[in-house]
Amino acid sequence: MQSGSGTRIRCYRSASASGKKCAQKEAIGSRLSVEGVISYQLSVEDTLDGRLRRANILSIIDGVFSNMIGNCIIRKAANSEIDSLIDIWKTKVFDLDKRGITVWNITQFNRTNLRNKYKNPEYYVGTMDNRIFGGFILIEKDIYNWPIELKNKAYYFHKFVISSEFAGKGFSKLILDWVKDYGKSNGKTAIRLDFNENREYLKKLYYGNGFKFVSLVSEIGNDRIVLAECIL
Repeated sequence: MQSGSGTRIRCYRSASASGKKCAQKEAIGSRLSVEGVISYQLSVEDTLDGRLRRANILSIIDGVFSNMIGNCIIRKAANSEIDSLIDIWKTKVFDLDKRGITVWNITQFNRTNLRNKYKNPEYYVGTMDNRIFGGFILIEKDIYNWPIELKNKAYYFHKFVISSEFAGKGFSKLILDWVKDYGKSNGKTAIRLDFNENREYLKKLYYGNGFKFVSLVSEIGNDRIVLAECIL
């Protein structure tokens, strides 16, 4: 049915295996161009038993793109937040090392080394109730792993991290969905990334969220790196 300003509302009802009914409401706002608001999208999912409640707002206001899920926001990091994100990366290295998993060299995690490696990195953070729960880097060229570029039509997704405190709560999928929407909004045709072939968790995460295998490359130490992309 229709509800104000061209907004479409679709309602679904179904029964789960346990017989409990759930309802999902989704409202998608039409594109706007008023006072710097370029577009917005509103979707709401809700179960009657209260296990899932999510409000998702995607907006671009004065060039700032953010995604709000309840009190959760994903956006470009403020300069003052970059060091906090670096601390999360370092802590993740220690946490993984304790589990016998070596992924990142901790010495890369300072502003100078990251800038030298990624040339012009853009830092992004996810916050919940004003606490940073994770983040990532986006760049528009990655000639090291992707020498054949898409003429500025791709984002290259790096250093994806979720703080151990917030792990297992759905934030990984939330960020991946946000990045894909963000790419579309900026005229990109693909999101590209790489990960260690031995990381089964990452395979499941990325392949389960629309990314497809492209190729394998070898790195120092004989690790093989998977290149994958999601076509938008």
